[in-house]
Amino acid sequence: MANFGGRMNILKIVWELISLKRRIIWIAALVVLLVLTAGNYFWADANYKQVTASREKEKQEKLQKEEFLRQEKLQKDDLLNFVKEITSKNLKVVNKTIPKLKSKFFVFNNDNDESTIWIAKINNQFPENVIAKNKNELKTIVKVEQQKKAVRRYTDGSQGYKFIFVISVIDVAQEAIISTKEIWGSEPPSTKRGRIGAAYGSYPSEEVINYVKNLPVDP
Repeated sequence: MANFGGRMNILKIVWELISLKRRIIWIAALVVLLVLTAGNYFWADANYKQVTASREKEKQEKLQKEEFLRQEKLQKDDLLNFVKEITSKNLKVVNKTIPKLKSKFFVFNNDNDESTIWIAKINNQFPENVIAKNKNELKTIVKVEQQKKAVRRYTDGSQGYKFIFVISVIDVAQEAIISTKEIWGSEPPSTKRGRIGAAYGSYPSEEVINYVKNLPVDP
């Protein structure tokens, strides 16, 4: 305790020897240092909270987006399974002269061949509000089925094929085909040179797209 008292006396003497001007400068510097330290602390704390809140918001938005995409995929898978179930049935035929697509509808192709992927693009030819997003709102199915027919035989014994797309308009509630349309592709080449295996005509891609997108839609 004596040592502590002695040190305090020394500090007191030193302080009394320092001029008033220097005291003020030191005190001001100390105040500035304290203010800066406190400011940095509060700024760092506020910045940390802001960064944390921003990261949490991004995390929540990411989770919401993932959940939305998951639900969207589930609905799409459910819709496709429902469409496959309907189209696989032995449907009755009630052909109409001018079939109308009841909104909401869905254009479907059950061929997994990469050459017919363009069929899916037909859905994009219509306004989004008439295309079914789930099975509960589905009223009409437009089924596009790819077939082929041998129309030519070559000298090497191989076949020449023509593509046929059968477009069926199906009323979901009636489980009935209300329209059927065949669209044929072009003829296969008349001769083959240097080819091995079968030959094919072209796909009637544009004809199919134009036919489907020009079908009348009954809201």
